Order: sequence, then C-alpha cells, then structure tokens
Amino acid sequence: MTPEAIILNGTWTERLILAGACVLISLVIFIYIRFSKKRWISILAESLNYHRFHLNVIVREKTADDKNREVARAMLWAIDKQFPVDCREGLGFKTFLKAYTGQKNSLLIMSEVFYQVARYYYQIDKRVPRLMYTLHSTLSRRTIIESIFAPLALPYMDIFLLLTVAGIARSGKSRMYRDFSRQIRKGD
Repeated sequence: MTPEAIILNGTWTERLILAGACVLISLVIFIYIRFSKKRWISILAESLNYHRFHLNVIVREKTADDKNREVARAMLWAIDKQFPVDCREGLGFKTFLKAYTGQKNSLLIMSEVFYQVARYYYQIDKRVPRLMYTLHSTLSRRTIIESIFAPLALPYMDIFLLLTVAGIARSGKSRMYRDFSRQIRKGD
C-alpha cells in the first residue's frame, strides 16, 4: 500500500506506523544534518587556517613581487577582516545575493581577487591561483552550509568526501578537505 492509500483507507494502526516512520526519518535527517554541519564547520575552519598560513608566507617572502603580495593581502583581508563580519551578519543565501548585488562581503572580495589573478596571470606566482580556488571553495561551502540549501549541500559534500577517501575523486580541493577531515579525526 502506498502512503496515500494508508492515509485515506488505512486503519488507525497503519496510520500510526506511517506517522512514526515519518517522525523517525525526520529525526534521523535532523541528527545527520546537525552532526555533518558541525564536522564541516571544523573542516572548513582548518582550511581557513591553512590558507591564512600560506598567504602569510607569500606576503612575507622577500622574493615575492608587489602583485603577489597585493593579491595575498586581499585574500587575507577576506579571511581575517571580512569573513568574521559576514559571520556576525549571518551567512546563508543572502551572502550570495549581497555578492551578486555588489555589497561588500568575502565572496565579492574573492571575485575581485579572481579578476586580478586572471589579469596578471603571467606575473602571479603559481601558488596564488591554487590558494585562490581552494579559499573560494572554502568560503562558498561555509556560506552554503549556513543557508537553506544545507540539507542538499551536506550530503553532496559528504558523498564527494567519501569518493575522495576511496580515491575516485582526485581534485585538489577534495584532497585538501579529506586531509583536514583526517586531521580532525586524529585530533591533531
């Protein structure tokens, strides 16, 4: 019998079983989202620390030219100054709308960095674009898991992380999140 048939023509016992199953499924989904969200927040916080460290290295390098330092400082500004403001104002779908409409936020700063890297690509150190792509991914993921799309995004992110652990997905971002996930589990 389908759920519609049970609701319309079923006995009270069948209806109670269906209602209990719905409550149980909702509870499992709620618990999954809660724990997955906490785990991803810690993975993404570790990713922000990673980027902060490597961008500071670029800023302090004596061999780095002014354009590399400028781009690295802009990304550090997005991490250290603007992202905490975004968190206080509340992350979520409105952060994407603010970036789209040109209001100041960390994703808009990353868009401007992307433009600078594309414009001066041959002058930019090869580490900078990699850091830019992974930092943009980190900030976007952190924003998405605080939005109404979290129930869809978290399973996608978890499945992609499992594919990376299994060795099927091989992109740089996924390997980075895999390594941070392992570090967090080990307690390093």
